[in-house]
Amino acid sequence: MKKIVLALAATTLFSSAFAQTFENSSSGEITFSGEVTTAACSMTSENVPLYSYTVRDLAGATATGEWGQGSIRFINCDLGTGNDAISSVDVSFAKSTGVGTNNRFWSNQGTATNVGVEIQVAGAPLLPATADAPINVALQATGSTLLVQGRTVKLSADDATPGTVKQALRFNAVYK
Repeated sequence: MKKIVLALAATTLFSSAFAQTFENSSSGEITFSGEVTTAACSMTSENVPLYSYTVRDLAGATATGEWGQGSIRFINCDLGTGNDAISSVDVSFAKSTGVGTNNRFWSNQGTATNVGVEIQVAGAPLLPATADAPINVALQATGSTLLVQGRTVKLSADDATPGTVKQALRFNAVYK
């Protein structure tokens, strides 16, 4: 009986520790995923951190956060020979409806309001409406990297509300 009471007390203690509101806490997410394929290269992708900001940090009408950086890496490539040789990969992203000025930002899939996500790939803006245009990456047998960046942006003069900021992009890689 003592074990049951002790377990219940511990559960109550830990549950109340995680029940805080957004005003008094920060949160994050790490995604773990993988895949087994017959593709010419092994591929890894890193999550791009958007960091944590207070409503006060995003007070200006055009406030932005810092750029977070990740990458899509193609490693251990079998470039082949002759007619089966490959030398590059075209990476394209799923299109979306943009938000903000000229629809150039990606919508927030999290819970914070009046914010979006600005994304760059290889140093150039990735616009939601044209994200499916292929970005060509030259392949090396030892590996090649495509730089991906993102940042939180305020969408209007209205206040941002507390919550999460998130954008998940699907992409496709076609070896050539």
